[in-house]
Amino acid sequence: MSRQNEIAGRMAEAVVKRLVARKLAEIKDEARAREVVRHVLSENFLAEEKIDSEVKALLLDNAEAHQGLGLRLQASLHHGQDQTGPRAGVHALMRMSRERLFGLAERIVGDLAATEGVVIRQIADDKVRNQLRTEIFRVLEEEGRLEETIDQEVRKTLSSYSRPAPEGSSEWEVLYNKTREEVYKRRLRL
Repeated sequence: MSRQNEIAGRMAEAVVKRLVARKLAEIKDEARAREVVRHVLSENFLAEEKIDSEVKALLLDNAEAHQGLGLRLQASLHHGQDQTGPRAGVHALMRMSRERLFGLAERIVGDLAATEGVVIRQIADDKVRNQLRTEIFRVLEEEGRLEETIDQEVRKTLSSYSRPAPEGSSEWEVLYNKTREEVYKRRLRL
């Protein structure tokens, strides 16, 4: 299972669990509800990944026009890291803006409301819809923060190695995934 699907699955589980615990929705088929939420999130992550790859391709194509900056961008893009901005190196899954989270929450509410086996009383009422959207937003925000802190801890661990692998290399990816799994298990006590 890809990391994106794993994160989407964990977020979907948290959303459904929160809606049931807070009695905001009566969910008869929790597996179906989780699948609906996971699908929305996975779709969004794939779209973001496609945009990121298109941006990288454009930057590499235009790198020659800006020789000094272009060479630094080209080097960082080839090593899998964009070193511009305050959150350099953070994976796109963890950089969700408030607007993006609200948009996802609204789409999840709409898709869950249309799902058989999910009953949301008074869904037409704006207050109920806003409450649902806010709860889903909070869950997505919390899960995004958790993922970001795990990512930071993994990167810190990998950078502390006596011979760190270059970021973006296959060796780095293997080490990243292994270390991430260990940190994840330790944090969530699995």
